[in-house]
Amino acid sequence: MFSIFSYQFMLMAFGIGALFAVASSLLSPYIVLSQQSMLADGLAHSAFLGFTIGVLMINQPVYLAMIIGVISSVLITLLIKKTKLQADSAIGVVSAVAFALGLVIISLTPGLNISIEGLMTGSILTASTSDLIIVSIITLLIGAFVLVFYRDLYQIVFDATNTKISKRKVAFLQYLLAAFAAVLIVIGVKLVGALLISSFIIFPTVIAKQYKRSFRSTLLIGVGISLASTFIGIYCSYYLDIPSAPTIVLFNALILLVSILIRYTKTRRTK
Repeated sequence: MFSIFSYQFMLMAFGIGALFAVASSLLSPYIVLSQQSMLADGLAHSAFLGFTIGVLMINQPVYLAMIIGVISSVLITLLIKKTKLQADSAIGVVSAVAFALGLVIISLTPGLNISIEGLMTGSILTASTSDLIIVSIITLLIGAFVLVFYRDLYQIVFDATNTKISKRKVAFLQYLLAAFAAVLIVIGVKLVGALLISSFIIFPTVIAKQYKRSFRSTLLIGVGISLASTFIGIYCSYYLDIPSAPTIVLFNALILLVSILIRYTKTRRTK
């Protein structure tokens, strides 16, 4: 049972998976409760353009993909704030244009070596030391951001119209939140794939909400659930010889189903 921990690449996967789980679950409530659940999916498609240009220009396309992701997230936030577009419409517009540009670049560049399948599915088991460093830095930054601006972010999410924060600070925090989400999602595309990244953002809050606790409890429950499903998913995927990211998502889905059943049972007993 414990032979898995004797392999360096598995320890790397567990470490990066834990950090990514914490970072994504810390951002999850602010994204999901702001009615922007599909932001991760949209930015994952936008990151495709960054990876495409990055392969053409530099050896480390993930850094250029982060820049494109941040620009896309800022554009989405700008469209939501300055126009009458709903969040899902703004996300769809920006992600569709970015993804289309990436496909056009690939079609106009013969011999471009980029694996679309690899970007769609990711692979946390092939993560490198540089990935660990990047995920560690972004997790620390996100943790500090949430800790310092916890009350302000709470007011923005739940009482945006009557918030006592200045408009400039509200805009600054919204753009900063979008930028952090973009960087994390770009890293997630490389690790878990564009097809599954949104689930890592959505599941922690959706599951935690089933227990109807305070916002702080929802945040902590989401972190705990995300860590547990990540560890169990990676562990089981190794012995079952199946991809890690889909296994983690399936465990999240199972936890959500159990949580819904628990809430339903409690509600029936109360009635």
